[in-house]
Amino acid sequence: MKSALQRIKEDMNHHIDQISKNNHKIDSYMESIRTLEDCNAKEQQLVEEYEEIIKRIEGAGESA
Repeated sequence: MKSALQRIKEDMNHHIDQISKNNHKIDSYMESIRTLEDCNAKEQQLVEEYEEIIKRIEGAGESA
């Protein structure tokens, strides 16, 4: 009976450790996602700036 209980406790501890590892991975992935979102926001800002420059250049070319 004691060996069965010991085995159950060991299995439970393994699953507790796995939960901890998985939570760490989730946190790491979330940080990566936030970084990518920040990068995309900066890329979008650059695209909008380029679009504005193109409009200005094209507008200047039409009036020339």
